[in-house]
Amino acid sequence: MRFGKRAGKIEQTQSNATGDWPKNLRDGDTRVRFVTEIEDWIEYWEHFDDQAKFFPCTEDRSSCPGCTSDSERTRKASKRYLAPVLDPRTGRVYALKLPMDLANRLSLRNDRNGGTITNRDYTLIRSGKGLDTEYDVEQEERVAIDLTVYQDVIDPQEMLASQFAGAWPDFDPDRGVSTKRGNGGRRRARDEEDEPRRTRQQESPTIASMRRGVAPASPEVEGGEPPFEKEPEPEQAPPPPPPAPRRRRAAAQPQPEPEPAPDEDVIEISEDDLRNMPRSELINLARQAQVEVTLTMSRDQIIDILLSNFSS
Repeated sequence: MRFGKRAGKIEQTQSNATGDWPKNLRDGDTRVRFVTEIEDWIEYWEHFDDQAKFFPCTEDRSSCPGCTSDSERTRKASKRYLAPVLDPRTGRVYALKLPMDLANRLSLRNDRNGGTITNRDYTLIRSGKGLDTEYDVEQEERVAIDLTVYQDVIDPQEMLASQFAGAWPDFDPDRGVSTKRGNGGRRRARDEEDEPRRTRQQESPTIASMRRGVAPASPEVEGGEPPFEKEPEPEQAPPPPPPAPRRRRAAAQPQPEPEPAPDEDVIEISEDDLRNMPRSELINLARQAQVEVTLTMSRDQIIDILLSNFSS
């Protein structure tokens, strides 16, 4: 069973690091040094249950205790990023859980600082409660340190596995059953037992018709369900009603249609153009074209996805 982008087998073991589970960002200011680059963070979905509390989604919609819960609140999931960080004051390494809004802000800082997030400390700011929670980032002066001594101190994937096992100790991935009272030990009834998993990409317009501008909001919104495929639509729609009878009119001479004015916003983008773009602009371009990319992808990975979707 795998969690997120870098999942491992769920084992009921304890981590050797300080703190077995991912840590939430506390209120106020938190200064950290990221130990790994954004491409190496773990991207995953997270459920919440009143009794089991927070736990990662297995992304198997037919058996995940969160996706099959009787509680609508528990069935909802939020996108999270898990990053190993160093506390500069104490030298302690722990796994910090980042919401999507904060991860987006850090991604922009990453692009402005030469494509790295590890060359300086960052102060992460959290304020407000519930739906009014807000996040901000302040970067500190650039100070190089040797991070290799901290990179193998913790295993974030093991922490996710430990967190899941703590929430659902009797979970059977083959049967989708747990004796934990979070979902009453029962699977939620479904019309179809084997629903497809999330789609990786969607059909998109060609690059030649893409327009520059502000990228639309990502479909991976907070509080939504994991992005599995939608239910298939009926093969045949009911026939439309017959059109109302119209009075006959004298045939008019066909008028030539005016030629459409050129759209100045439409541009053609070549492979060279893509390779000269900064990573943040590539992400915006992909989202405008409805191509699914994530903050954990490298610049070259995003370019390859765009080229594979729009190459003629």
